[in-house]
Amino acid sequence: MANAMPPLRIIAQPKESYRERYGCEINRQQSRAQRFIRAADNVHKFEYPTIEIPQEWKDTLRQDFYIRLTLSTVPTESEPIRYIHPYPINTEDTTVIRDISTNSLYFRVSENEFRLGRKTFQFTLEKLTQYMLRELSSLKPLIFEGENNQCTRHATDLRSAVKRYRLEQSQLLFSIATFKSSTEPPIIYRVSNVFSNEMIGRIGVTTDDSVGFRCSPLRGDWQGHDEILMVIPKIDKRKPLTVYFYYPCIGQSVPVGCEFVDAKTISLFTPKCLVTVTRDNPTILVTIIVCQNETEIAKIDFTYQALNECVNCSLNVMPGSMVSPASNKRSIADSEEDNEFEFPNDTVNRTENNEDTKHSTIKKC
Repeated sequence: MANAMPPLRIIAQPKESYRERYGCEINRQQSRAQRFIRAADNVHKFEYPTIEIPQEWKDTLRQDFYIRLTLSTVPTESEPIRYIHPYPINTEDTTVIRDISTNSLYFRVSENEFRLGRKTFQFTLEKLTQYMLRELSSLKPLIFEGENNQCTRHATDLRSAVKRYRLEQSQLLFSIATFKSSTEPPIIYRVSNVFSNEMIGRIGVTTDDSVGFRCSPLRGDWQGHDEILMVIPKIDKRKPLTVYFYYPCIGQSVPVGCEFVDAKTISLFTPKCLVTVTRDNPTILVTIIVCQNETEIAKIDFTYQALNECVNCSLNVMPGSMVSPASNKRSIADSEEDNEFEFPNDTVNRTENNEDTKHSTIKKC
């Protein structure tokens, strides 16, 4: 069956160029045009990338299947292997299943989409900060049917990783997938694979004050070392900058260092909370203040929380379910994720031929 089946067809390619955005810049209050990856001009007038499902697949799978969307690096002469791109893709659709280990999103094909034979994808692409890239231990190869490439590239040097793998470039991979149950890994029909045109991320600089001040995250571990991104339209990169944490409960301030991510965005790490955090007093409110030339240009409240408090729901967990400080850290990209479950076996992407695959952690978006 697999050899006779056609691949998916892309009828609305993604735009060749898009503005790179960090996690704190993907604001749900903005228009969709500023958040989602848009489609290039197409005869169907689709605003977002869209694929067409061949009739052969509709006849074979009936209606209960998904389209898997994966972000891939672009092979080059110096690096011919295709890798899973480290920049996270995400969506606001709560029915979508997210596989973090393969940077993939599983979109269910609705009854109407099945009837029309088309599916449109609304998703965001988040550029990783320098700190997140430094924490990146390796790039995983994208394995296809018949291949046995177990090569994993270690990306210990930030600049060489960005340059060598050309992370500003990427491609979308669309595949048909099915789930037998919520506890079993998906079956990926790789014969359906189709890659989009190449996309190139362009560096965006915030210059309009009307864009507004933004900061993410607004909560963090009381032991510190959480990365914060702040977009400050009023900031002037040429002038000295001072950032400090003010504790209104004790009237003390702590200066912190920062670095520019771009002309209007800074990155900093939270210091350890000066106030003792206890079970009875699990959160401490402080104010982050940014000044230039002794003039306050930005101010926002930040909440320290105890390790025994859930990041998502702010409910205390039992002592027996406590996690270690190291495992309690969460990236900005994952701060709003929930409903995580882990497959019980060591496979993730099985084909109709039951190929060997890798372990995966999948989340509901």
